[in-house]
Amino acid sequence: MRIKTTLGKLIKILAVALFLSSVLSIVAHAESVDFQGTFVDTEDRIIIEEGEAEAVNGEEEILSIAAGRELESDDDADIGVAEPSVINRDALTENQSEANEASVDAPEAEPASTDSETPEDPVLNGFYQETLSDGRMVTVYYLNGEIVTGQKHIGDYWYMFDMSSGAMITGFYNHTTQTNPVGGPKTCYYDANGHMLYGQRHIGEYWYMFDMGSGAMARGFYNHTNRTNPFGGAKTCYYDTNGRMFYGQHHIGEYWYMFDMSSGAMVTGFYNHTSQTNPAGGPKTCYYDANGRMVYGQRTIDGTPYVFDTGSGALDIRRTYPQACAILDQVGWDLRAAYNWAASRGYDTEQGLGKTSRQYADETFRSNKGNCYGMAAVFYEMAHVLGYEVHQMSGSVPYASGGMGPHSWVEITVNGTMYVCDPEFEWSRHRNGYMIHYGQSGTFRYSDYTRMN
Repeated sequence: MRIKTTLGKLIKILAVALFLSSVLSIVAHAESVDFQGTFVDTEDRIIIEEGEAEAVNGEEEILSIAAGRELESDDDADIGVAEPSVINRDALTENQSEANEASVDAPEAEPASTDSETPEDPVLNGFYQETLSDGRMVTVYYLNGEIVTGQKHIGDYWYMFDMSSGAMITGFYNHTTQTNPVGGPKTCYYDANGHMLYGQRHIGEYWYMFDMGSGAMARGFYNHTNRTNPFGGAKTCYYDTNGRMFYGQHHIGEYWYMFDMSSGAMVTGFYNHTSQTNPAGGPKTCYYDANGRMVYGQRTIDGTPYVFDTGSGALDIRRTYPQACAILDQVGWDLRAAYNWAASRGYDTEQGLGKTSRQYADETFRSNKGNCYGMAAVFYEMAHVLGYEVHQMSGSVPYASGGMGPHSWVEITVNGTMYVCDPEFEWSRHRNGYMIHYGQSGTFRYSDYTRMN
């Protein structure tokens, strides 16, 4: 009985020790345990005889667990073997110590996450609508997840994004850090889509010009090389400090300039200011040189002497065209009356060719007769004094006998429409030559013509 009691206590001590140790550590030594055979400790042996395990009163379950065999609660532990089993106590104690050390030193495993990972936000690229802190809805542009600021070339266009908020700019914008190739600070315009504009544009009530290369708004004089000036040569315009095209008469620097009321083109040559009064009488006619500057005093233009008022720049018609003014004083200051006088002169077969318009006029006024060039010249001068846009023409017309011969007539613009006036045609053919058109039935077939003034 003493052996059995001692054996029971020993089993309890061993079972508690083995239960606290790592199962893996015990399993590592399990190959030396064979409950179907004999475990022999050469120094200290305890023999469990067949049948004695049942008297342990349930302790066989603990022993079975220690040996690596788990029993159900209703299982019967049958540890009976053919040969006695031997347990090495020292080996169990050593194994228990190693298991305890392993239990203390082993790091705790991190608990497995039961939540699925949240996917990362996609990297933003392109245009997006965002609301600023002040409530404004604006367009911004992202590049690799970052909001773009400043000037940016995207696709085929230049854009500007606010340096602070990144909001896409529309309308006028002053690039304070960039130089304007046409002078002053660089101002650009971005349309409703944020695209930088180029060329001549009508914005609001005004015309503006944006450089074709840089998009910079033009200020001052600008030559439109691809546009035709109705007054001859390339079209030159002037844009004020706000970039707005000028119209009408303006004093720029030291000179007066005239810009067409319709096209804004800078005027060169003679110009009739129909809305201004000539202090010398009649409408105010001025002359603007090749640089567009109004001239004053005595000037010889295309071989003809003129006098322009030194104060207003108005053509002094009585000093410049004294003979024309004298005839108008007689017949009345009326265009049709002037034409009738020119078409009723006698024909001068000896007047010849190759003279200036002014020379033909002086001869015809003096002699009271002239050829087609003389008749056209006197009508031109009177029409010019009356303030019309008028030019004497030189060209060719077909002869009844065959071939072509030299001829002269007048082109005149009235209320925006250009007409032909041919005093010699009316004198020689006794048909109407007043306010006719090129190609009109019953008139000369005019060809190869150029302006004489």
